[in-house]
Amino acid sequence: MKAKNKIFDIYVVPHTHWDKEWYFTKQDSDILLFDNINKLLDMLDNNEIDTFTYDGQFSIIDDYLSYSQNNLERIKYFTQNKKLIVGPWYTQPDFFNITSESIVRNLLYGINGCKSIGAKHLNIAYVPDSFGHNNQMPQIYNQFGINNFIYWRGISKDMLDKNGIVNNWIGLNNNKVLSYNLLFGYWPFGANYPYQTINKSNISIQAKEFLKNTSSLLNEIKLKSKDATNKILLPLGGDQAPIMKYLKDFINEINKVSQDNWILSDYDTFFEKLNEDKTEFPIIEGELKFPFLSRIHKTIGSQRQDIKNLMKHLEVELYNNLEPLMSYWFLTTNQYDKYFIDKIIKNILTSQAHDSIGGCNSDRTNDDVMSRITQALDMVEALKTMILKNISLNLSLSNEEFIIYNSELFNINFNKKIKLFSKYKYIDIFDENNNKIEFAILEKKLHNEGMVVKPSINGEDVSQATGFYEYDIFITNLPFKAMEIKKLNIRENLSPSIENIAEAKNNFEIKLDGKFICINNLHTNKKIKLFLEAQVDAGDSYDYSPTNENKIINELISSAIYSKKYKHLEKTEVTLVYKVPTSENSLLETKQKFIFTFYNYENLSLELNLKTTNKSSEIRWRLIDQIEENKDFLINDQCYSVISRKHNPYLPKWKEQSWKEAPVNIESFESFVGFENNHFIYNNGINEYELIDNNKLALTLYRSVSVLGRNNLLWRPGRASGTSEFNISTNGSKLSYKKLEYDIKFDFQDNINYARESKKFITMPLYYQKQNLNNLYKRYDRFLLNEKYTKIKLDNNIIINSNDFVVKTFKKAEFSDDLIIRGYNPLDKEISLSILYKKNLIKFDLVNLKEEVIDSNKDSININKNQIVTILIKKGDISW
Repeated sequence: MKAKNKIFDIYVVPHTHWDKEWYFTKQDSDILLFDNINKLLDMLDNNEIDTFTYDGQFSIIDDYLSYSQNNLERIKYFTQNKKLIVGPWYTQPDFFNITSESIVRNLLYGINGCKSIGAKHLNIAYVPDSFGHNNQMPQIYNQFGINNFIYWRGISKDMLDKNGIVNNWIGLNNNKVLSYNLLFGYWPFGANYPYQTINKSNISIQAKEFLKNTSSLLNEIKLKSKDATNKILLPLGGDQAPIMKYLKDFINEINKVSQDNWILSDYDTFFEKLNEDKTEFPIIEGELKFPFLSRIHKTIGSQRQDIKNLMKHLEVELYNNLEPLMSYWFLTTNQYDKYFIDKIIKNILTSQAHDSIGGCNSDRTNDDVMSRITQALDMVEALKTMILKNISLNLSLSNEEFIIYNSELFNINFNKKIKLFSKYKYIDIFDENNNKIEFAILEKKLHNEGMVVKPSINGEDVSQATGFYEYDIFITNLPFKAMEIKKLNIRENLSPSIENIAEAKNNFEIKLDGKFICINNLHTNKKIKLFLEAQVDAGDSYDYSPTNENKIINELISSAIYSKKYKHLEKTEVTLVYKVPTSENSLLETKQKFIFTFYNYENLSLELNLKTTNKSSEIRWRLIDQIEENKDFLINDQCYSVISRKHNPYLPKWKEQSWKEAPVNIESFESFVGFENNHFIYNNGINEYELIDNNKLALTLYRSVSVLGRNNLLWRPGRASGTSEFNISTNGSKLSYKKLEYDIKFDFQDNINYARESKKFITMPLYYQKQNLNNLYKRYDRFLLNEKYTKIKLDNNIIINSNDFVVKTFKKAEFSDDLIIRGYNPLDKEISLSILYKKNLIKFDLVNLKEEVIDSNKDSININKNQIVTILIKKGDISW
């Protein structure tokens, strides 16, 4: 039977899509939300509406209750009875601009938030508007007990033509979810609902008009159901939509004139009915990141790069440093200030909501996003300093001594830059066994401008402070055991004539050749060329857009190179100065300087610190990494997985096939990307890369644009996204005179665990110096603390007995005093994992992402490639 002749069951779900912020601020949105939910509660009380879905976000309830605690019991009643439906997310995420663990925490906090008020969460991965979906999500959903998925953006033309809109989506490791594609999105039917004009006397007329206006949409949905089912899901709502008046009567009137059976329902019920069909639905596989039906904004990963850099820095500091440190502190003192962690994570998740982290917002909203990230980072830094200072007090550190903590659950060699302060003009560093530590002094500054203020009978007694030195040092190859704290002390160097003696080996040759920085690894003879390219960015806050000319606009006008050898380290500084237009259509030009500082201390890897200050607008800057051989794919990490990507095969035909946006070869990554059997790049902050000509890897450093919304872009024809009526000026998105800094590592090793190596690189050092020379360096350090904890043992450690397992989080369990370790296997082989405590094997439980036990008392486990594993260690099983 043909689809158009079938009688369909049409499940109508009243909902609203709730952007936390966008061209409006969250404060604007909260005022509307307060009024919206109050109206809904009244309508539910009066039985005017049966059920309403709030966009799959629990944070909506948090936001509302922050203004209206007196309605808590009403909220509980309606959420517990599935009249007001929220979750499973805390906020609607955009998956390609955030790190792995934040995606997991989003679902964890959304589901646990629902539990906190006794509500059952929406048991569907409901993501109606996110800009694409990575292929690790089916595994994550399954581990949260979620097997159904609703989405709009990301399906390809081939997927849709062949397999329709109802599919089993197969992700990595053959995890699957039953998926339903909202062919025309979440809003077109709501756009045809007469919110403002409907009344009791015109319901019949309005219902017929609605049916007439939406018939072509419905017919296409029926055709694209591909005879797999006679059930259609019809979301009725839109962005910040009001509650529908007279909805029951409206649907009754539609049923009088429609050949189909219209049913007021909810998303869970729809999938229950869909699963009853027990049909073998068609299969789709891989990433859902194709801009055929709707825009994915493939270049949004570099919009407001300053915000994205800061967010990734915050995430790494939280997940890689603070939570492991707090877990150590918890096991030592039984203290774990989870309420601070909750506040930090909710700030993160609010700022990672759809649109928010994209940066495609008004300047006012982007200011709010930046403010929340900064506030969360302040809390992270204060907690780190508080714990490390307490540890230092209990370790009886003398002045100018310092400690370094290895937050990893495996042994490492510490190669990091740290800042120290000393009264000595020349210094050495020793460990507790009086072994001399190898380090290089990169920079030394004398501070002698300070004043000392003391009370006296005559008021303030002011005197000149004793001068001191600020050192930026690079410690090389300092071995650490897992979870080890090393106590180090600064001593005066009594042989200053040999300070920083040149002992570094020649591992790399770095030279300038015109616009190229030519790098040759002397051990492997692998060569790369680095250069910078700037192009006019005729796009907006959503998308980069080239001009028809698409030419390179940066002209190199000067260059310089300088090298210096230190102990076990060579530093090479390259300065490049370019002439560029001041803006897209300007005849004026400006100069922009880039400073490349390379640090070489290993045979097969090279670190780079890159700095610049943006001097123009409507411009995109990219760092190009060119190799000598050809590779038709790149490997990168993305959400608890390592994947490879080739050129997009759909790009040549996108216009004739009427794609909504060009499926360009610009992709996202989390922390590393590179050429197999050549070299890999590690970074924390850059999101976006492109493979060019099979031998160039282009990293987008940043974009500068001046508007939110612009029509008829070269790669995005038609209306502007979101704000087609007019363009909103966004001077903040120009990044004018914004200082930008990137830390990058080039790794020329073959057949190593790049995921683990990238994590080691992007994790900042965790250290604390007891000193009274500059108490403003760490703000929290200025406070006096009570010395409370006295029994800290330095030889306690938990160690993962696998060199291949990549730990992404080590924290206290959500609802017990146990420990959680979560990570994945990034390698093309099965790995085995066990856990040691004080060199003895200990047992552990396997838990799902909700931290529910799925297997108990394990000695070891085998883990497949890209398999996510969460381990629970019972605190009672280890004695500290």
